[in-house]
Amino acid sequence: MRKLGVVGLASLLVVGFLQLSLLVSGCATSGETARVRPTTTSDLVQKLDDEGVSLFRTGVLSDVNFTVPGQEYDVSRGGTLQIYEYPREDEASLDAMRTGGGMRSNVRVFQSGTLVAIYYGDNLTVQSALARLLGPQF
Repeated sequence: MRKLGVVGLASLLVVGFLQLSLLVSGCATSGETARVRPTTTSDLVQKLDDEGVSLFRTGVLSDVNFTVPGQEYDVSRGGTLQIYEYPREDEASLDAMRTGGGMRSNVRVFQSGTLVAIYYGDNLTVQSALARLLGPQF
């Protein structure tokens, strides 16, 4: 067996780090198709359904804590999901950050682009699907 020198070991570490970075960032490797993040409320609802999480719309939300109205859904696997769609990403980020702090332990806030999704529930399948589609929770 061949010994790795310092340069060989460093090269191996760099390659491993790059592969891990691609995996964590959601980039495709080994022929896998890259996941396209949803950009509209209806797109997110469809993609969640594709992940086995069905949503049933219960109404429109008008909350003073948000700068846009939202849509509220009952989640087939338990809990409630609120989705807010913003005209600009910076507005979505501000509301998501403001909402993410100081809430109950069973509230998960996700944001990607102009979408903010707030999941009131504990189902790990729902949480995982939202994280895959929108990125890690706040």
